[in-house]
Amino acid sequence: HNQPHKLTETSLIALMQKDIDFSSRHNLSILTNHYSATPHHSGVYPVHDPLYQAWDKLGHVYVTSTEQYPSLWPHFMRRGFKFQSISVLPRQVCGLYTSTNYFGDFKGGEKAFYRSVRGGSVFETLLYNPVNIFMTHFSNYAADNLAQNLFEELISFVVKWTRIKLTYKPPVELANIYFNTFPEDVLPIWNLPCDTLHNSRHAEIYTGDITCKRKPGVILVGPQKTGSTALLSFLVNLPQFSASYKDKETFEEIQFFSNTTRYLYGPDWYQKRFPLTLNTTLIEKSATYFDHELSPKRIHTLLPHSRIIIILRDPVERTYSWYQHQIAHKNQIAVKYKFIQVLENSFSDKNTRLAVSKLRSRCVDPGLYHKHIVNWLKYFTADKILFLDGGAITTDPVSVLRQVVEFLNISVGSELSSSLRFETKKGYFCPVS
Repeated sequence: HNQPHKLTETSLIALMQKDIDFSSRHNLSILTNHYSATPHHSGVYPVHDPLYQAWDKLGHVYVTSTEQYPSLWPHFMRRGFKFQSISVLPRQVCGLYTSTNYFGDFKGGEKAFYRSVRGGSVFETLLYNPVNIFMTHFSNYAADNLAQNLFEELISFVVKWTRIKLTYKPPVELANIYFNTFPEDVLPIWNLPCDTLHNSRHAEIYTGDITCKRKPGVILVGPQKTGSTALLSFLVNLPQFSASYKDKETFEEIQFFSNTTRYLYGPDWYQKRFPLTLNTTLIEKSATYFDHELSPKRIHTLLPHSRIIIILRDPVERTYSWYQHQIAHKNQIAVKYKFIQVLENSFSDKNTRLAVSKLRSRCVDPGLYHKHIVNWLKYFTADKILFLDGGAITTDPVSVLRQVVEFLNISVGSELSSSLRFETKKGYFCPVS
């Protein structure tokens, strides 16, 4: 009854190998069903990377399940997802636990037991969820034989009173059916395990070497070429702020919420991108978030208390600035064609139009401010979002910094003015080191 979230990958592999050897000697179905569950849902969700890595390396488990994603209640909201190479299916409860060996142990007694399957909670679970895995616990197949009794009664009720067709499928086939039915569930939506806003149970089965103190309270979401990099450098120059670590690929940005490959690394990976600090406000800046359709939802689910900063400048100037940025980075299309040619994209050659269309989209789409702001307001109330003038970051950065600290209710004092100086040769403000 080991809890995986407390164990390393090496120790998990050693324990699983014992299970595999035992199953092989006794011809048990673990090797053919390719399904495994964990005690207390530990390690499945919230995800514990070493558990999934151990399953993947040993290659004996393709499917697991949990009742904890995205949260335990309500039951009809439980969903499945895929993480690494493993399919995770929603697991349902039926009122049977290790302590319910007799009718008298069932909450509400025998009447409640039968009521749960004759139109009650267990029947409703079946009704709302076309694909079901139920946990019944071993002890309920002894004593009063509650597990077998409950499902015989449930099936009899369904057959007699409904037109629902019930079919049994082995775990791997069940997973294929689930994700063919709900393809939108393949990608998980992470929440923060130690945030009791979602589920206090998650904190109890969360890996011990990660602390939820390594989470940003402020997200600078861009868009690109509006001054977000400059603003970040000004803020982290103040002792009240700290930012995420530099990244080899994306420099000062993590791009966790807009890059699906990175997002699938999971919340543990994300938190490790930040320093462990108690006395400063953590900031993340990724300018790709603003116009990414899923970023607002992903950020709100993982960091529901975060504040959002959006920087706006003249959209035409921003678009041209991004075009020039692409030329500086040797984008072949940008180098070959003038700005007006990219915008008009009236080329007769189909392949040329397609290539130019991709560049045009990246130039223009982030500047469609109304479209993207509406998406952010679906998840964050207006008082949680600060809009800044990108032009003022260049001409009057101290006033912009003052807006930020007032928005975050942070006391800075006279440090703002002394933290920046205007570099005459460069023609812009720089942080004072």
